[in-house]
Amino acid sequence: IAAIVEDHVVLKSDLIQMVNMAAIQNKIDPRTNPDAFIQLQNSVIQSMVDQKIMLEMAELDSIVVDEKEVNQALDQQIQMLVAQAGGESQAEDALGQSIKDFRREFWYDMKDRMVSERYQQQLLSAVVIARSEVKEFYKTYKDSLPVLPMMAKVRHLQVPIKPGAAAKEKTKSILSGLRSQIIDGSSSFSDIAKAHSLDPSKNNGGELGWVTRGSLVKNFETTAFTIELGKISDPIETEFGYHILETLEKQGDKIRVRHVLISPEITKDDNERAYNLAFSLRDSATTLDKFKELVKKHSSDKTTIDIGGDLGWIDPT
Repeated sequence: IAAIVEDHVVLKSDLIQMVNMAAIQNKIDPRTNPDAFIQLQNSVIQSMVDQKIMLEMAELDSIVVDEKEVNQALDQQIQMLVAQAGGESQAEDALGQSIKDFRREFWYDMKDRMVSERYQQQLLSAVVIARSEVKEFYKTYKDSLPVLPMMAKVRHLQVPIKPGAAAKEKTKSILSGLRSQIIDGSSSFSDIAKAHSLDPSKNNGGELGWVTRGSLVKNFETTAFTIELGKISDPIETEFGYHILETLEKQGDKIRVRHVLISPEITKDDNERAYNLAFSLRDSATTLDKFKELVKKHSSDKTTIDIGGDLGWIDPT
């Protein structure tokens, strides 16, 4: 137990979980910045104690939140964490647990947080502060107010730069030629991958090792799990480019697969087309709701597409 507030306790495991989450959000690595991490720990425990006090008061006022609201808020929190960490596996490494376990364990903490916030909103809704009062407060206490780093809350819409039809056809033709070399035995799959593939697996002859169903991009996975063992696929399009692949072994929901990846060339015209689309979308984003709608329809950032492109608070410096 890390702290006790009336009938509520702050568990050490919950504290660790919250500190890890805050470290991701604030981009603090305990290995490279231990002092900042210790300060963050102290800040988080104080925040959790304050929240428990608010929760105690909220329960007296019978403040409740709907289960659906908690699920939605938790989904957004997880999506934001994944985006800030740079991917799901990076987020899991930083949290020290799987996203599935984090969701299960953090659900009740999220509910408590939302109850506390709703109680605070109820209290603050009755408070009216004049601008002159804010200025007077600042003038009186400015020497004792902490200096906070500049932070910006950012949303974005990521416009993908897509290659033209001619570049796509050229890439497919190149891969078809390489496929023929493998099939007729003039070159091995491994040598082709090492010489031509753009994927890091090229150094291992294109081998991805054993992978499970659900861990690969859709078109690639569908082909990899359905193709006959030892057969070389026709070119397959994914968000990364075009692939040819060979499935070497299958064991239930696991396969051992290797591939060659080649991406179509991006031309100046492709860049200009994406640039013009971005400007057009900017002019159409007249309100926040409209911006979120455009993100949902056009953004290629899958980690923020369902949360309106929200990247959270970031340090602009």
